[in-house]
Formats: sequence, C-alpha cells, structure tokens
Amino acid sequence: VENCYVINTSEVKQKVEDARLFFEEIKAQLENSESPDEYLSKRQDLFSQIEEIKSATSECRPVEYRAVWIEPTETNQKQVKKTVQELHDLGINTICLETLVQATVIYVPAEDSLFRQMPTLRGFDLLQAYIDECHALDMELHVWMPVFCVGSTSSKYVAFSLFNKKPEWRITASDGTNYGDSYALFLDPANEEACNYLLESYKYILEKYDIDGFQLDYIRYPHTGNCDWGYSGRAVEEFKEKYGVTPKFEPSASYWSDWCKFRADYVTDFVKKMRVLVDTYAPNVKLSADLYGHVNVAPTAVYQNGKEWIESNLLDIAFPMTYDETGAFADKASAYISLKSDALIVCGIGSYMTRQNASMSRDQVKKLRVLGAEGYSFFENTSYMSRNIGDTLLKGAFASPAVSPLAK
Repeated sequence: VENCYVINTSEVKQKVEDARLFFEEIKAQLENSESPDEYLSKRQDLFSQIEEIKSATSECRPVEYRAVWIEPTETNQKQVKKTVQELHDLGINTICLETLVQATVIYVPAEDSLFRQMPTLRGFDLLQAYIDECHALDMELHVWMPVFCVGSTSSKYVAFSLFNKKPEWRITASDGTNYGDSYALFLDPANEEACNYLLESYKYILEKYDIDGFQLDYIRYPHTGNCDWGYSGRAVEEFKEKYGVTPKFEPSASYWSDWCKFRADYVTDFVKKMRVLVDTYAPNVKLSADLYGHVNVAPTAVYQNGKEWIESNLLDIAFPMTYDETGAFADKASAYISLKSDALIVCGIGSYMTRQNASMSRDQVKKLRVLGAEGYSFFENTSYMSRNIGDTLLKGAFASPAVSPLAK
C-alpha cells in the first residue's frame, strides 16, 4: 500500500487476517497439548496461506516481457498450437524458439544451404507454425539462434552440423582440441568465411519469416578452463602482426589483457554486422542476445563484451542469463539493469535449476521489478509448466495479460 502497488488490497487484507486467526488457533491448540503431528499438519496449511498472500501482493503490470525459451519437439501444427496456447494461458507473451536444434534447423533452408532441416520434420516448417500460432494470440516470436555453437557431441544429427561439414571453420584450443566446453561444436569467431556464411543464413530468415525478434545465443567463445580458445589462423596471425608476439595460454603474460580483448572484438564485430543486417533487411525485428550471467566476468571468461553492446545500443533487448538459486541472483541482475542504455533488460530466471521452485521464481520476478527490469525470460518451458511456476504467477504477478514493451 505504501508503494502504491496496484493489488486487490481488500482481498489481501482479508487473507492476512484469516492467516493471523488461523495462527492463533493452532498456537492455542498446541498449548492445550494437541499432538505434534496434528500441529505440523496445520502449520503446513498456514505456510500455504502465507504463499497465497505473497502471490496476491505481486503487482500485475500491463507492459513487460514475459518470455520463455523453448527447444521445440513438435512435428505438426496441432502440437504447436497446443504448446503455444498452454504458455499463453500461463501468462507468457513471448516465445524464444530455438531454431538450430540437434545440429539441424527447424525451418526449410535454402536449397544451396549447408544447414539441413531436422529429418523428423519431413519438410514441415516448424518455425512458420510457431509464428502463425503466436501471432494468432498476439504473442511475440523470437528466433533463438545458437551462433558459434552449432551442435554438440551428443546431437542426434551431429553428422549434419557445420562443424563436420566445414572442419576448417572449427575453433581451436591452446592444446589443439576442437570441442568447446568439452562437448560443444564451436565455430571460430575469427574465421571470416564462417561468420559471413552465418550472416548470409540469418539474412535468409530475416527476409523470409515474419518474426518479432532475432536472438543471438552462444555469441561468445567456449569457457576457459584447463585450456584456452582461439588459437587458429586469423586471430593468432593478426595479433602477432599488431603486437609482435605469438599469443599463448599464459594469463600472467603482459599481453594477456590485449589478447582477451582482441578475441572479444571478433565477437563484437559479428554483432555489429548483425545489427546492420537487421536494420537493412528487417528493421521491425528486435535484435537481442543471450548474455553471460556475470557481466564483468564475461570479457575474460568467454570473450563476450555484452556491456559494450548494451551501452552502445547494438541491441534492442539484452537477455542476461542471470540464473541463480541464491542471493547472487539479484547481484547479477542489478549489474545489467544499472547499465545506461536504450536497450531493454529482460533477465533470465533458471526455472530448470534443482532448487528453483514456483515460490522462488515468483520472488525473483518481484525482485526484478524492484530493480527495474523490463521483463523476465524463463529457461525453459517444460520446467516453467511442470513446476507450476505459471500457475503461481497467475495468482498475482501474471493475473492479467501484459503487452510486450516493443510490441508492433
């Protein structure tokens, strides 16, 4: 009330009074020697009432992103319609649809494309189906595109991946290996031919499909660990030409910060080219990126300078992957939200995480609103539904539909 939240004040007051009276009742019964088992059962009922109060004190905002990431499994229009309708009914207004799945694509690629459609689709255009069903319900559909990670060693159709079709495009580690993050099939951000091919493939999507957003994921190098990444071809030669030293995996070297930034700049160059591509061929599409959870760690951990992209307005929306089941969630989110930019900050909530139940997700939504986020994106749709997160949010924060901030 003091913060002027738009909530059903009289209803909440009644819930609070009911809970208070119930508490006094079970307290008195316990003092009158009621068995502990009966008390514990009623105690749990009281906690349920308190959860109802927490949900009811969540303000329902009319304009915000309520997004969810989806790795699609549907193979026909009827199945797509069911998925989209269920998410719509659970408060979602934006679907981020993974478009490169199991090293194959879910749309019908150009005849000369190196990308192959997922065989189980048998020519069915899953991307178009999602676009149609989302737009029928006034929801946004954003292409969620893994960029430099084009599959994994466990991908069902790994033989069709660009990683295997164009081995000269693979990233190389300091120890000579190629599998980023121990399992991921990464292309080299410094490989100009690979980058140009990806951009041309994305142009095809932008021109052919009426999408609302294009989201860049894995727009980074693999994680550093026992080895480092980016030790092939162009990057090494250009760094040696500029700084007069052949870079090695030695973080204590005087040139190390330059070598980190040098590689991060290749990723930034790709984002700049993507910005031009979107503005030229699909100016109504929002460009976004999935960003490393720790904004200040990203430039040296995965050579991703998301802070620069946000502050220079290369992105329309930033989706920082701020997943966390601890108090660090707010710190991660705040670091992104505090950046000065026109870009909207839509923070990721890790609904898939082990301890991330519906109550925690609801509380993180409330926290993000206080911090000033323009919305939330849940990873991913199956956990959002199976853990009753949507059902919980419908009791307060998502009680009414919301319009996305950049709706057409």
